[in-house]
Amino acid sequence: MVQLMNRRRILVKPTLACDEFRFDTKKHATVLLTQYDAIWYLVKWLAIVSSSTAIVAVMMILLVILEGYRKQSQGFMTTLYAICLVGLFCSVVMVWKARYLITTTYNLPHAHFGAAVSQECIVDSAWRGMLTSWYTHTSFGNLA
Repeated sequence: MVQLMNRRRILVKPTLACDEFRFDTKKHATVLLTQYDAIWYLVKWLAIVSSSTAIVAVMMILLVILEGYRKQSQGFMTTLYAICLVGLFCSVVMVWKARYLITTTYNLPHAHFGAAVSQECIVDSAWRGMLTSWYTHTSFGNLA
């Protein structure tokens, strides 16, 4: 770290790829964190919808097993079946939306920081470790 004009500066290698990392005019960090939050919001709701649908399905199966199929009205069973189908459809749409966000708007800014990590743009090892940690903790791995 260097003191320059009464401000602390993190030294960055003077290469073309590292200059793009240093002078980030496309706001990659902001886009990355915004998309990361949006994807996790979808995953949270996916867990809620999927678990609720699973609970309704298990209750429907237990009801049929414990009381018998003949004792249940057709309208009641159709309603439970429709709730399960709607929950399944919503879950599939949320998975598709999360994968779409990861493959379109999330991968570009994440790759930008991946290039900065692989080229070791930050000279100071402590700050480089922080960038590496941030890059690995914002990765969705091979989810997409």
